[in-house]
Amino acid sequence: MYGAAHFARSRGVARSWADNSGKRAGLMLRIAQEIGKHAAWNIETLDSGKPISETTTDSVQHASGLFQYYAGLTDELHGTTVSMGSDMKAPLERELFGS
Repeated sequence: MYGAAHFARSRGVARSWADNSGKRAGLMLRIAQEIGKHAAWNIETLDSGKPISETTTDSVQHASGLFQYYAGLTDELHGTTVSMGSDMKAPLERELFGS
């Protein structure tokens, strides 16, 4: 995890992460591709003790799918936000009450 954070900082991603949804989406899609491309299933097998047959089909594909899903949401989040303290904001969604 520290290697990924260091890589992101060295590429200037950390500074512009909140300002550029296209860059966020691109990075998360790249992470999803790398998870599937490399032997992430091997790491998952060693870490969790699951059989290789399970990690190659379920766990790793699920992790890759999560990054793809959230990459698609980067430009979908919009609207009003409410300050929740220093450097934190929460989305505000107005809904009809009653009826």
